[in-house]
Amino acid sequence: MHTNTPMPKSPLRLLAASALVVLSLAGCEAKAPPLCGSDRAVVGHIDGEAVTCETLLAALYTDQGEAFFNRYAERRLVEREAERQKVEVDPARVAARVDQETEETISNRFGGSRKGLLDQIARYGLSFDAWRAGQIRDKRVDMLVEGMLRHGVADAQLQSVFEQRYGKGGRRVRVRQILVGTQPLTSTLYTRAQYDAEKPALEAEARSRATAAHDRLAQGEDFTAVAAALSDDWSAERGGDGGTQVQGRFGSAVDTFIQGAAPGSLSGVLESPKGFHVVQVAGRVAGGHFQGAHMLFSAKPAGPEDQSTAEARFDAARKKAEVARARVLAGEGFGEVAGQVTEDAATRDRNGDLGAFDTGRLGDDVDAVLGVLPLQTCSEPIRTETGYELVYLLGRELDPALDRKRVRHVLAATDFGLVKIRKLGKTIAADAKAAADGVLATLSAGGDFAALARERSEDETSRFHGGEMGVYRDGALGPEADAALATMKEGERRVVRSPRGFHVIELQSVVLTTFDSVRENLRKELQGRPVTGGEIKRFIDDLRAKARIEPAGGPTAAPTSAPPSR
Repeated sequence: MHTNTPMPKSPLRLLAASALVVLSLAGCEAKAPPLCGSDRAVVGHIDGEAVTCETLLAALYTDQGEAFFNRYAERRLVEREAERQKVEVDPARVAARVDQETEETISNRFGGSRKGLLDQIARYGLSFDAWRAGQIRDKRVDMLVEGMLRHGVADAQLQSVFEQRYGKGGRRVRVRQILVGTQPLTSTLYTRAQYDAEKPALEAEARSRATAAHDRLAQGEDFTAVAAALSDDWSAERGGDGGTQVQGRFGSAVDTFIQGAAPGSLSGVLESPKGFHVVQVAGRVAGGHFQGAHMLFSAKPAGPEDQSTAEARFDAARKKAEVARARVLAGEGFGEVAGQVTEDAATRDRNGDLGAFDTGRLGDDVDAVLGVLPLQTCSEPIRTETGYELVYLLGRELDPALDRKRVRHVLAATDFGLVKIRKLGKTIAADAKAAADGVLATLSAGGDFAALARERSEDETSRFHGGEMGVYRDGALGPEADAALATMKEGERRVVRSPRGFHVIELQSVVLTTFDSVRENLRKELQGRPVTGGEIKRFIDDLRAKARIEPAGGPTAAPTSAPPSR
């Protein structure tokens, strides 16, 4: 989406358009409606004006031709590959599947009312029989692919399933573990009993620290430096910036100050159940009602095995956002690019379209941009707590009633969880490693693994079973554990690290299975299992990648998503 580029069509408009194109241009095993005896044959009238087949098809191709050409090409590629593999589907089975899915649609979407489905189809100018014929054409393609996937189970696919089930190289191992975590909130390295014993001193120290923060800020010292040095709140990493969502988090004293304070005001030392606060109203964020779209590029870890730093993930997200913005500035539609690259699953199918939304929908960092971003302009990449965003506005109506105060604050915590984070945060990795090494030494001296696991392990799932993990799944404890277990012998123990902390692992037993001994059983199993929509899509994508497809306008790539047909 860029200047003068409309937002994507609604799904209902796409459904109507695609249905008409399919009925007019499709030519697979089911015959198209007998519209054209010749190019000049009259196929209908509009207020008495004759519409010829030639005119209608030209208009249809101009409006939807290239999109349909890609869908038609996929259909032909599937049919040709099915002919090559000698895979066929019974037309009666295809029709029966469509009829079954139609009844499910009536039940799930129309409350059991067949008339509801017929009325919706009629809104697009289609008869039920014509709509059903289109469903049969699409379903036949899916079922041909299903047949080929079941018919052509390759050894590479069997090998993949074999390793998932029997382990890499057919080596399955049973493992038990004791976890000494490096996550402060769940760590046992600082206990509630220790906190309770220290609480009076902790409260006195926190009050003193908050007073020092207030005095430094009152003297004009930089808020960012003071927060970084003295605050226990997560916002310390952002210079104490708590955004516009502070009210309601810390109790009535903090809320009362924020409500009555003008921008620039600094509070005294305020007490809450979390500890002692010094609060400043830093400014006001303009609120309003908006309409537009966005792209999200996440900087969250890809999974438990992701060892990358937060800095590297944010850098990668920023680069993705810059590439996407460059495409929009070069003339591609914002919605077109969003449909291909946005990592927001909730809006991807809508090409990033947010519809109408208010201040607060996208968070404080984006809100700060929405009030000043020129309409129909792609924003610069906006850093947020979770990654980077690009925003495109079609409409904006500022509403002072939605304005919010932006707050900065310093928290000197007395809350157990926050005190625990402060006490363990800087040394927890070294402390956890030393504790894990101590557990290993105890085991080597004859300690009971199950008893130690129940007493010391921070892994709730295995702890109650004496550390037993059962058959180990690759990746369960991260790549370091995988590498260690690949070379360990039965009964051997080691300390390995994962994003969760340090694990004392013991390889209990090894079971070996050869691929040849289970190959045919796996083949029969795969041939009989249901085929997923993702597998069908990947099969068709592979066919497209190997084919040369050239509509009249020149070579083209596969569309990001086809208009819905159901």
